[in-house]
Amino acid sequence: MLVVALAAGGAVQAQPAGGLLGQPLAAAQSNDLFTFFNLAQTARQPCGDGQALGFRPTGDQFHRLAAVDVTTTAGGDVAAMTLTLDRTFIDDPANGVFARDIAKSFLRDVAGSRAPASVADLAQEIESGVSSSRTVIERGGVAPAKPAGPPSTGYRVFLGDQRSYTLSVDGEALTLANARQSGRAVLRLSFSIGGAVPACAMGAVPD
Repeated sequence: MLVVALAAGGAVQAQPAGGLLGQPLAAAQSNDLFTFFNLAQTARQPCGDGQALGFRPTGDQFHRLAAVDVTTTAGGDVAAMTLTLDRTFIDDPANGVFARDIAKSFLRDVAGSRAPASVADLAQEIESGVSSSRTVIERGGVAPAKPAGPPSTGYRVFLGDQRSYTLSVDGEALTLANARQSGRAVLRLSFSIGGAVPACAMGAVPD
């Protein structure tokens, strides 16, 4: 279960230096993002010259609250990845810490340890739980360092206070967007090579 893996958290997870975009799908699936959060494939469909694959946590508690879509090229390399989180998951006073955990891990692992400062800072904001109106979340008895200054635009999107934000760096794009899926409010965090995530990749994970 996702909750078991997260409750045992506090361990340092290695981040791929170059990130997951452009890696073979099998290499991405061996990354901590998939193994630590127990993501299992639940769907596959054609998408352009490649495939759109859906993954969800295997545990019942968060199975319907978190999902990862992966779009591959014709050669089987990762071209885009999207993390979808139910807004009730993010905003839940008890379980929101788990939503933050997978969100910051998604940002760090997909971007890699060489991620631009703006992505690293956003991951730190999400992990620390900084907000003028929300409780700071602490795990393992040590609170993550709080970024200086007001919340960034990307973090305000994560909180649900703004609709969307896009950052493009070195041919890769990061988009955060609040949307609706199957009648529910969700947050999508998407990384892609060379632009927007293909429409056929959205919703590849069945509800």
